[in-house]
Amino acid sequence: MKKVKKGDYFPTIIAPIELNFLLFVNKIYNKTWYSVISKEEFIDDFENHLLILWDKRVETLVNDGKYIINERVIKEDIDRLVRKKETAEIIIKEFENFWYRIPPHGFGNLLERICGTLQVSQLQNLIGDEYSKIFIVFDCLPKEYRAQNSVKVVSYSEFLRYI
Repeated sequence: MKKVKKGDYFPTIIAPIELNFLLFVNKIYNKTWYSVISKEEFIDDFENHLLILWDKRVETLVNDGKYIINERVIKEDIDRLVRKKETAEIIIKEFENFWYRIPPHGFGNLLERICGTLQVSQLQNLIGDEYSKIFIVFDCLPKEYRAQNSVKVVSYSEFLRYI
């Protein structure tokens, strides 16, 4: 195990709820996640709007330099992606069940716990020296989802290969 020296730089590792929520909504839209919501309940040009929101959320996470869970953002985002308030409420409830309750304490809690278990050598294997932030999401990203130069977005399954 590598010894930590004064001045060593550690990247930020988070499982941002905002990005995980957008990925969750995309999976519902594409019917790769079970939901009672149909594609017709989403806005026209959903995919383009979702990509714009994704880029905006990544940029905000990078530029803020700190991470505070802000669930208000989820409500704002879903209101921009669906036609009816009732649809938004159903999707938020489905996500909250996933994020806070399944598995026993929620997938979000599971990701946060795993983030704290990495050693320096495992971090270097995961990101090398080129990234200052790692954002963990619960599933693989579609190719069109982007990150900024200093950020690596990693699926949970890819992340587990390094611990």
